Amino acid sequence: KGKIDVVDASDGSKLSFNDLLSRFMEVDERVWTKYLIYRDLRSKGYVVRDGVGLGMDFQVYGKGEFGKSLPRYIVVGLCEGESRPISEIVRAVEEAETLGKELKLAVLDRRGEVVYYTVRRIDPSSEEAER
Repeated sequence: KGKIDVVDASDGSKLSFNDLLSRFMEVDERVWTKYLIYRDLRSKGYVVRDGVGLGMDFQVYGKGEFGKSLPRYIVVGLCEGESRPISEIVRAVEEAETLGKELKLAVLDRRGEVVYYTVRRIDPSSEEAER
């Protein structure tokens, strides 16, 4: 795979990966977490696109599905130990359901590994809730 050089437009100097990451983190402090989740999904063969808003990080297409069908998953990423209001997770579940997608919570652990959890709403009176 080819590589690119990123150049600072103001002085023409090449930016290192760390310089570029620092600049991105000024705009989005979660960029490193998002990058590691993106890289993990891509390494598994998925096609990954930007999220659809409301705190969703990515839309994920199954292997060989991009351009043939709609995304299969909506992914929200966070770091192990990071707190998030439950209202954000509920809103993400509702949005995923509205779009007819499955919500995956991607948790980046302290070793840099990503663990995926399927999140969905269940009816407390259903058989599924009793399991």
